[in-house]
Amino acid sequence: IEPKVAESQQFVGIILSMANFALSFRVSQAICGIVRNMAEPLFAEYIGKFKIKSVEFKSLSLGNTPTSIHGIKLLETKENELVFEAAVRWAGNPNITLVLKLFSLRITLLLVDIQIFAASRMVLKPLVPAFPCFVSIVVSLEK
Repeated sequence: IEPKVAESQQFVGIILSMANFALSFRVSQAICGIVRNMAEPLFAEYIGKFKIKSVEFKSLSLGNTPTSIHGIKLLETKENELVFEAAVRWAGNPNITLVLKLFSLRITLLLVDIQIFAASRMVLKPLVPAFPCFVSIVVSLEK
């Protein structure tokens, strides 16, 4: 690897690590909000069935462990864009507690371990001469 390429790869790695740490809290909050919004209508369908009186989250947090990026690849394209592929791993300390009221019983379900492994692709396009040097970001999960 040429020195300039190695330095730029190291710089990109440092920037992505800093951004990952800074954004992990906000991303965790957003994911929890999406999960809560999607789950509550599903829970509502079961109220009254099977003698279920209520189902609700007592707590919903993904914890404070940021995701880690294990390997990143920069792909060359003929377009005016940058394409990154990254292997992402997260094994956190979630606090997800679900309370189910059934008959006169209150049952508490606790998720104690969660791990996520994903291959992601991030496309920055189009590239422009002004900071932040791109107009849009598209992120997708490959696996």
